[in-house]
Amino acid sequence: MRSAALALVVVVSLAVTACSGGNKSGGKAQKKTIVLTMASQISGGQPAQLERFAAEVARQSRGAMRIDFRPNWRAGEFRQERNTIADVRTGKVDLAWVGARAWDWVGVTSFDGLVAPFLIDRYRLEQKVFEQGIPQRMLTGVSRAGVVGVGVLPGPMRRQLGVRSAFARASDFRGATVGVQGVVAADTLSALGARPRQVFARTSLAGLDALEQQVGSIMGNQYDTTARYVSANLNFWPRPFVIFAGPKIYRSLTDEQQGVLREAVTATVPDAVAASKREDTDSVSVLCCRGKLRFVGLTPGELQGLRRAVAPVYERLERRPNTRRTILAIEALKRGTPRDPALGCVGSRTAARQQGASPLDGRWEMSVRHGDLVGNPAYGHHTPTAEDLRLDEGRYRLVLRDGRVTWSLLGPATQSYSTGVFAVRGGTIVFRMTGGHDAGDPPWTYRWSIYRDVLTLRRVGESIPNPAFAPWHRVR
Repeated sequence: MRSAALALVVVVSLAVTACSGGNKSGGKAQKKTIVLTMASQISGGQPAQLERFAAEVARQSRGAMRIDFRPNWRAGEFRQERNTIADVRTGKVDLAWVGARAWDWVGVTSFDGLVAPFLIDRYRLEQKVFEQGIPQRMLTGVSRAGVVGVGVLPGPMRRQLGVRSAFARASDFRGATVGVQGVVAADTLSALGARPRQVFARTSLAGLDALEQQVGSIMGNQYDTTARYVSANLNFWPRPFVIFAGPKIYRSLTDEQQGVLREAVTATVPDAVAASKREDTDSVSVLCCRGKLRFVGLTPGELQGLRRAVAPVYERLERRPNTRRTILAIEALKRGTPRDPALGCVGSRTAARQQGASPLDGRWEMSVRHGDLVGNPAYGHHTPTAEDLRLDEGRYRLVLRDGRVTWSLLGPATQSYSTGVFAVRGGTIVFRMTGGHDAGDPPWTYRWSIYRDVLTLRRVGESIPNPAFAPWHRVR
């Protein structure tokens, strides 16, 4: 059994810290830990794909290397991704990730085949493309931007979010102002007759008729408070994560340490595909719970019509021999690869039951001291170690709203932060963490009761004990 509290290491860029740890004989040995800072445009908990990469770096290096995320990097800047690439090149941060779409802006076109319109439009195909090593071979191109490519991870599919109307045929795009990110995306929407507008992460929908976006972002940014339609089976392209390093910091690493970074990417690919699919599933669950968005399915004829409309984009892309070879290789893999199921709510009755706030919605806090943990029944048959007691102590916060959960711990020995979704089923609540330190955990299940704004949770099965340590008090 594992505690939900995971240590958050706070360090300076490429800090080398002397750490002591027990060996198998119970003695102590000294080792040096290299901590690499990594810029991320995501605030709070990081995407599960990147959390898995960071965990794999630690595992592959046996704790000798750590990734320290710097969230919300260049937040709200129109040139967020381009400026992040420059920050890595000049050494302001050791590592970063940006979407494959961003590299055109800095003269790198090697990723264009990965984001060609309607080409990689299903997760099974995306997995095949990564298994063939196609994205990794594109990495050499980033040297033109003065940085070093580390690896590429699969990401979620980008869809069409309609603010006031649905988008199914090329005629629906004509004259519409559509928020996009990247040169290929802009060319695609222009070919469909739309007016593309470059936007940044977490942009406002003001002035837009539609937005090209993944459902996780639609859910997380609560775009469904304004928009009303999202494509159920129209996938423009994936949003892969391109991980790269500054040349100076990369050269300072040994061959073995550089290998750890590369191997960590390779080992993370299957989990990253699974995390992307799970992100879709969990986000759709929340969106259906809110009941504000309609999922619009396109017919095979409508999908083929959109593909024909973007032929000019392919003519431009295929003028470059490398991109043409990439597109042909992906098209060969695509043949015989079945489509993913269309997104959508389970059914009107289920959706109706789920709509509206649950009785648990709100902000809750719980403070737990060392003395409260000794002999705490929430541990069940597990006897906590001294380290468990040390890490589990602190102030917990639980924010439940519209099917989304934010879970955090601020303690004297640790900090932990996770995000995800939850569902209330009678007297049971189930949490599924999709971001942050607990991303990818098996579901946490508890029996709940509320009396006079005091919430009590009791574990069901092997869920983590922490939420059941003490009563939660509603924060006004």
